[in-house]
Amino acid sequence: MAVYFRDMRRNNEPRMMREFARAFELLLGYPPGPITREQVGHSKWWKILLLEYMLQNPKPAYRTGEFTDLLTANGLRIDPREVRAFCIQNTIARDSTPGRPKTTKTL
Repeated sequence: MAVYFRDMRRNNEPRMMREFARAFELLLGYPPGPITREQVGHSKWWKILLLEYMLQNPKPAYRTGEFTDLLTANGLRIDPREVRAFCIQNTIARDSTPGRPKTTKTL
């Protein structure tokens, strides 16, 4: 969280500020501490996971496959169309470069 705030302030990026405000509004009204699936329900749980991932991994744009992989790793099966709709609804920038994502070579 501290790194996100540092980057948000350093870059002075309005998009990062809006993303933080949305995450804050979504969690407003819950007691401090870890948020559980039982507190918010399935329909919001996967959205919280995505927002948390975005806070931990700030990027200019995100691939839909990246989000669906994260959800699958957490035992959630969400239709990619639903993920895309969530991104559109919340103005989350999506990486729409054609083709497969480029892999970086490691030595």
